[in-house]
Amino acid sequence: MILNGIILNISSNHYLNKLRKFYNVTHVSVERASAGPAIKTMFSFFYERMKVTSPLVTKADEIRSLKNEDIIESGLVGKCEVSKCVLELFLTIYGASAGNFSLATLPTGGLYFIGSLSIALESQLKNNVFQVII
Repeated sequence: MILNGIILNISSNHYLNKLRKFYNVTHVSVERASAGPAIKTMFSFFYERMKVTSPLVTKADEIRSLKNEDIIESGLVGKCEVSKCVLELFLTIYGASAGNFSLATLPTGGLYFIGSLSIALESQLKNNVFQVII
């Protein structure tokens, strides 16, 4: 993967700064940073930042017409480097949120992940990011 460790932290900070500027706010909620609609925002962020070609779009204007499913699928199969970075950042934020929620609530029966993104990313959720939780 292109991102890991320190590089991921730097990219996360740049991504959050982009969201702060875009929404003209000083605080970015976890939901805004990592909920389903954020997938395209992340794709746009990495597409502009990495300056690499993507099989999904030929220019930045086409990103709005992308479907989350296409971004996720191309990242899972390794077809697009930008999509792989999107998945890694998304899963990192999602995993951190789940971990924070677990520490705050101490759920004795475990956590259940629901929704279309959780289903689509089930194999990834069972891998490295969520090993401690699952």
